[in-house]
Amino acid sequence: STHRRSGHYEGDQQSYRDALADAEWAELDPIARLEAVARDEGWLDENAARALTAEADAEVDRAVRFGRDSEPLTPEQAAGLVYAT
Repeated sequence: STHRRSGHYEGDQQSYRDALADAEWAELDPIARLEAVARDEGWLDENAARALTAEADAEVDRAVRFGRDSEPLTPEQAAGLVYAT
């Protein structure tokens, strides 16, 4: 399972969160756990791990730029993306 490890919004003081629980969840982080196993098994070394992290960061940055540079959706477009089952 996963857990949101940051606040609900930028600047959220997160006074409602238990620091111990956050530390416990940090140990359960699936990405960190996979990286540890990959290193232990010899599938990944330090340089490859850094390269993967840099590639992922760059992809997120591109997606953020795309979102910020795009025109806002019209209400009709936004409504077309909302669904319920």
